[in-house]
Amino acid sequence: MKIYIAKESGFCFGVDKAIEMAYEAKNNSEMPLYTFGPLIHNKQVIEKLASSDIYSVNDLDELNSYQTVLIRSHGVGEDIYKKMKILNLKVIDATCPYVKKVHTIVKKNCKDGHLIVIIGDANHPEIIGVKGWCKNHSIVVNHPDDVEKISFDGKIIVVAQTTLKIDTFNTILDKINSIFKDVLVYNTICSATSDRQNAANELSKKVEYMIIIGGKHSSNTKKLYEISKQNCSNSIHIETKDDLIMKDIKKYGKIGITAGASTPDWIIKEVVDKLINEGEGILMHDNSEMSELMEQFDESYNVPRNGKIIKGKIVMIGKDELIVNIGYKADGIIPREEISAVNAFDLNKSFAVDQEIEAVVIQKDNGEGNVLLSMKRMAAKQNWEDLENAFNEKKIITVKVDKAVKGGLTATFEQIRGFIPASHVDAKFVENLNSYEGKEFDVEIIEFNRKKNKIVFSRKNLVKKQYEEKMNEAWSKLEEGKIVTGIVRRFTDFGAFIDVYGIDGLLHVSEISWGKVNKPKDILKKNQEVEVKILELNRKENKISLSIKQLTPNPWEVVEEKYIIDEEYEGIVTSLTAFGAFVELEPGLEGLVHVSQISNDRIEKPSDVLKVGESVKVKVIEINKEESRIKLSMK
Repeated sequence: MKIYIAKESGFCFGVDKAIEMAYEAKNNSEMPLYTFGPLIHNKQVIEKLASSDIYSVNDLDELNSYQTVLIRSHGVGEDIYKKMKILNLKVIDATCPYVKKVHTIVKKNCKDGHLIVIIGDANHPEIIGVKGWCKNHSIVVNHPDDVEKISFDGKIIVVAQTTLKIDTFNTILDKINSIFKDVLVYNTICSATSDRQNAANELSKKVEYMIIIGGKHSSNTKKLYEISKQNCSNSIHIETKDDLIMKDIKKYGKIGITAGASTPDWIIKEVVDKLINEGEGILMHDNSEMSELMEQFDESYNVPRNGKIIKGKIVMIGKDELIVNIGYKADGIIPREEISAVNAFDLNKSFAVDQEIEAVVIQKDNGEGNVLLSMKRMAAKQNWEDLENAFNEKKIITVKVDKAVKGGLTATFEQIRGFIPASHVDAKFVENLNSYEGKEFDVEIIEFNRKKNKIVFSRKNLVKKQYEEKMNEAWSKLEEGKIVTGIVRRFTDFGAFIDVYGIDGLLHVSEISWGKVNKPKDILKKNQEVEVKILELNRKENKISLSIKQLTPNPWEVVEEKYIIDEEYEGIVTSLTAFGAFVELEPGLEGLVHVSQISNDRIEKPSDVLKVGESVKVKVIEINKEESRIKLSMK
């Protein structure tokens, strides 16, 4: 089967930018990031976002003040912005520029008293957001029949959902123009949307089977499916490669693929890879018919295509290159660096004129009309055999990462370059793939196709295994009641996470000190080494509860040993009430100085003579250990 991918498919600018902004914001904060509504209509991407502490909320009241919320590309109404300000939320606005344009149009014309007619789906979040900028001066229509329900004598302003099908827009617009005279039209359909729909329309006319990839709730993906279905009855809407039923697809010769704006490249690639590997498909270029003809021409006339192994005779030996007759209109050139990894040798001593050699084509034209060849890469043949054995025997091999590319990493085994998908670099989602460049690590081979020079590596399962071994070793050292040394890794409002033997344990804010702690950051520092006591272990959920305060006795348990009636002590005023002042003798131990015990002089209220934070001398006049109460006197 031949596989054709629509020229315009996958992430649109607005969605791509919103996801980029989300990850950038999360990188700059230790706190979770929240999006108002799902950032994208694709559950696979949502799951990846959640693995990086990026979550969606549908109600702003779920958030606390100063938390960060991102407005997705669909945009929101004006009232939402106001509510975010009232709630003291930190706002990151990722509204698509095309959607912003619609907001500006409707807001201006609404102020002028015009009726805003929005063509689109009234339940779509984008349309809900647009309506939020024109209050009650708007109406949403999604069918020509809806237009007849409009009753208005003034000027009508028409805008459209940015992902609307152009045919739907034109049909409803014709109906509007046939009824109303004073109409101003703004075609606000996103150009990326129309380009994607046009590409799907053209491709679906040329293929026998059409695959549309995208979230089941994605509006623009559904429209691509509707367009494709009109031209190709064998059209299916899938979310991932797992939805493909290969036995139904294999009987078709030409397969077309397009994807909605909410579909990331890695999902598209997984679908293509499955069609290639299980359906023995061939991925065609954009101008596929021309590519097919050129391949036939090359076969007929022995044109040296890239990657082809050819034989030739050396006709000239230069200082840094070999010139080879390969039976083509142009000679082959083998530079010194493509002869061997060891460059310090004399070419004249190693080769002879008329010597027959084999080489692989690197470039059909090196810019000077010659064919660029490589002998060094012929050595890769043995490497391929080694890799095939490793694949068949499920052996672990070591590779070196070359560079980060879209969707993953390129990595080399000896002289063979393979690919590590982003989802297989680690056991969890990796945001910055660039950090792996130049590193060596062990991998498994999960896909091997010598015929297509394709090899795919995976590190995920090995990392999982190493992690499990590490966790098992760590848990074997842990026991409730044990005192251990850990490192402060990160903070939350409710506590701090402490690294104990490589496992994150929770030190709740209430377990930091016997005294009151407002914020963990007030007491602890990131990467600080601390002693903690293990309170509780939950191996099943991989949770550890820790305490610092329980390394010291509860001050109330030893209060009668440390404090003596009628003795003087120094303390800090922690709070003032109408009936007295609370004074902290030590963290977790406060006593009350009744208003009558503050001074020998009569005072109206404690705040007249005392301040919170002030150091004062007090005398213990009564201790009630059972009720955790101490009475103090200053006079």
